[in-house]
Amino acid sequence: MSDTLIGILLTIVMTVFIFGIGYFSVKSTYKILKSYKMSAIGTLLIIIGTIALISSFMMDTSVALFNDRINNIGLMADKQNYIVISGLILLIGVLINLFCKRKVIK
Repeated sequence: MSDTLIGILLTIVMTVFIFGIGYFSVKSTYKILKSYKMSAIGTLLIIIGTIALISSFMMDTSVALFNDRINNIGLMADKQNYIVISGLILLIGVLINLFCKRKVIK
C-alpha cells in the first residue's frame, strides 16, 4: 500500500469514529455496543488496524542521494504518526469486541 492510501484510510476511519461518538447519546451508544453489528465493526477495525500497522512498519524512511541513502526526518515522523494512529484503531477494535455482547443463535 502506498503512504497516501494508508493516510486516506486512517482519516476515513477516524472521521467515522469521531462523528459516530458525537452523534449517539450515552444510552443509545450502550445499546448499540450490545448488538452484533458493533462486534462486526470491531472486527473490521481490528483487520484495518492490523493491515495499517504492518504496512506502516514496512515504510521506508530513507531517500536516495547520489550513491547513498539518507534518513528523512519527515518520513520518520509520518511513519510514527501512522504507527500511533493504526495502533489506536486496532485498540479501539479490540475494546469494542471485548465489551460488546455477541448474540448466540439457539
